[in-house]
Amino acid sequence: MKMLNYYLISCDDNRFLPNVYECYIQKTVRLTTGFNAIIVFVKPSLQGMKFRLNIDTIDYLVLSSRINDFDIISPESFPFLVNINFLLSYNPDVEIFEPYVDVLGHTWGEIYKTRNEAQTTVNETIKHENENYLTFSKKCWWKFWQK
Repeated sequence: MKMLNYYLISCDDNRFLPNVYECYIQKTVRLTTGFNAIIVFVKPSLQGMKFRLNIDTIDYLVLSSRINDFDIISPESFPFLVNINFLLSYNPDVEIFEPYVDVLGHTWGEIYKTRNEAQTTVNETIKHENENYLTFSKKCWWKFWQK
């Protein structure tokens, strides 16, 4: 297993709550769209049924930047907004990745450099879960743009 690199959460998708997910970068890949992505082993595993997928667990994700002008290979600041693709299996020989063929599903999230920063945001999300979803999502985006 590779070195721990990021902590993943989602302000946009409450199926991730209340966990903070450790992401271990396995490999960088190039998407057919021309953008970079990283394949990560995620711990704890995601439960497939939570995402309406007919599999028990999801152990590998493909993360890419949600904003075209930013590269996930070298994030300049955190939180870093990501597209999350659920990977059916991991093949280390793949160099170019087709996100519309090789994945089971898609959602959005944020990566953090430290567990503490990620956990603080999770705690805020849970605290405000009765708040309007779009309002809280905007707050997460605002944190990103303030950097």
